[in-house]
Amino acid sequence: MEEFWINKAAQRTGLSEAVVKLTARHFSMKLINVPLLPNPIDIELLKPSLSASENNSLEILYVGRLEFRKGVHTLIRAFKDVQENVPQAELTFIGANCGMKDYLLSKTLQLRYPEKVKFIEQLPRNRLVEYYQRSTVCVVPSIWENYPYTCLEAMACGKPVIACDTGGLKDIITHRFNGILFPPESSRALSEAIVALLKDSKQRKILGLNARKTIEEKHSPEKVAQKTLYIYQNILNKFK
Repeated sequence: MEEFWINKAAQRTGLSEAVVKLTARHFSMKLINVPLLPNPIDIELLKPSLSASENNSLEILYVGRLEFRKGVHTLIRAFKDVQENVPQAELTFIGANCGMKDYLLSKTLQLRYPEKVKFIEQLPRNRLVEYYQRSTVCVVPSIWENYPYTCLEAMACGKPVIACDTGGLKDIITHRFNGILFPPESSRALSEAIVALLKDSKQRKILGLNARKTIEEKHSPEKVAQKTLYIYQNILNKFK
């Protein structure tokens, strides 16, 4: 049915280049010049904190399901090296357990400072805002993603994001401009990226400012709506 409606559509759109290529390969079809429509973000709800200021707290935040595809195993392995270099660093996982929590807990117990890893159950978006705002660095270590909201939400809050160089994340993040990309499942590369940012407040600020600017320019509801209307208008013009 998916293949039928993709072929039947007057216009096809995609969230990311990665999913367009994946669809073309999966269904053995040519998908050329497919316009990309990004996910919109509520930039009034998700925004930098006006009271945010630099302090001694260094908090690494992960938001998402606790499952293998999300790369949480890579993050907990990386955090071992992070602790060796930045002992005061803290790691918070926020999300529902989808089979990986026991593994994460076992790895946490092997750390020098296991008490610095926290687990919080899935939260509604309005409650997530405060966690994004007070974090130092946000990590999206997924093995593959289409166009994850957690990355956009962190960026909207003006936070530097370290994400896996895969899928639609490559469409969202420009390496070393509005975030950092690292190779899939490379805990070493991830730990090095985290340590570098935790030790460089100036770089964090630059990445965070560029991240927020990216969201405002490409992902505000108004900008996404305008792009959507433009695509629909082009379709209607074809039938005049």
